[in-house]
Amino acid sequence: MKIGDGTAGSVRWVVKSAGTTIVDATKTGVDTFLADRVRPKWGIYRSLGDTSGSLRETYLLLRNMRAYELTAGTPGDTQAPTVPDGLRSTGTTASSVSLAWNASSDDTGVTGYDVYRDGTKASTVSGTSATVSGLAASTSYSFTVRARDAAGNVSAASNSLPVTTSAGSGGTDAQAPSAPNGLYSPSKTSSSVSLAWNASSDNVGVTGYDVYRGTTKVSTVTGTSATVSGLSASTGYSFTVKARDAAGNVSASSNSVSVTTDAAGGGTCPAAWSSTQSYMPGDVVSYAGHKYTATYYSTGAVPNDPTSWAVWHDDGAC
Repeated sequence: MKIGDGTAGSVRWVVKSAGTTIVDATKTGVDTFLADRVRPKWGIYRSLGDTSGSLRETYLLLRNMRAYELTAGTPGDTQAPTVPDGLRSTGTTASSVSLAWNASSDDTGVTGYDVYRDGTKASTVSGTSATVSGLAASTSYSFTVRARDAAGNVSAASNSLPVTTSAGSGGTDAQAPSAPNGLYSPSKTSSSVSLAWNASSDNVGVTGYDVYRGTTKVSTVTGTSATVSGLSASTGYSFTVKARDAAGNVSASSNSVSVTTDAAGGGTCPAAWSSTQSYMPGDVVSYAGHKYTATYYSTGAVPNDPTSWAVWHDDGAC
């Protein structure tokens, strides 16, 4: 504020109850209420200034002052959780399906999962598994799962999983597993054949595989590989595999694979091949039931590896 030709001054407004300065400003020129005018009857503060050589009263008026403080805010959470994946069935009955899936992630945390049956929300759970009940026997349903967070953001749907419930009351599971496929023989000797295949699927779960030599079941295994022993040298055999479930349902046969065992060896096998030993032409080793003679210098060349065919000569079974 400047009064007459006097020195410019600063005016600081203070909220006395809080003691906090809210305005600090300078104004140039004469801005007064003169003594001969009607003075307001509220909140008047008086100062004296030099106006053209004579003294006049001037007034600074303050009223309706308010102080406000602005603080930084946090925007609302708008990020949805990631999509649950790995949705799978862990069991069925005639009236229910048990499900499990992999956990989702979220910037503020996942609070639950909505489980959908054929597009309709069936339940909301806090963990990564659920059982949907009240279903009809021997009926197929499609299930998906969505994750949600505390702000109500919901993820996209998981993979869709079709599941068929078990047979109705008084019945048993009558659905057989799918047939194993991809049966092949990774190795053989003069008296055995090793087999491997792709896993079967089942509405309640595969419990094992029956291995057949011709029409004769020779073994039952829980995994997807087996070795059939006690065979004759230089003899052809045909193998198939069938899957079974807990109810005793058995699948159709896999593809058939024909394998001829190796010729019988003469005498005992030489020392076993070593991946760290260096060999020179003429060295003799045994590997996987066969006798091999080195034809070149080598270290680490596997005798029965097709890419090492020029390094080793297969002398037959031993």
